[in-house]
Amino acid sequence: MTLLINPPVLFFNIIILSIFSYIDYKSRKVPNILTISYLFILFLLSIYLDQFTYFTVTRFVFIYIAGAYLINKKLFGGADVKIFLAFSFLYPIHSLLAMFALQKIVINGIHSTKLKHHINEPFIYNYPAIPAILFAFFLYNIAVISLQKIIYTMNIFNIVI
Repeated sequence: MTLLINPPVLFFNIIILSIFSYIDYKSRKVPNILTISYLFILFLLSIYLDQFTYFTVTRFVFIYIAGAYLINKKLFGGADVKIFLAFSFLYPIHSLLAMFALQKIVINGIHSTKLKHHINEPFIYNYPAIPAILFAFFLYNIAVISLQKIIYTMNIFNIVI
């Protein structure tokens, strides 16, 4: 059984995102040296794992353009976009969209319940987004691994849907 992403890479991403989440929560600004280093490491990792293709470049450009739009509308910060750019080297576009949607659901839920007094401020200043990205990343990967194990089990017992 092959996983969508190997466990060492998954744990590396969770550890790095946890560190970024802590920094983002405490100071609301993640230094560029950290996010660009993370982006470069995942780029090299995608080359090492033979996952760098034409589609990788297409995903990167798509996320870059969408990220620039979100930064311009003050819906995302620079570190948030760089994290999704880094993810574009290892994950297909449907995975990135699923993680983005989960992250937005988490932030919107927190925003609607706890931060009503800051309603006139731009959304980016209300809540650090990286902890929500970490949660979405973790939840998405748990769901994918669980589904892969279910499908693997169904294949062992020759269960047809």
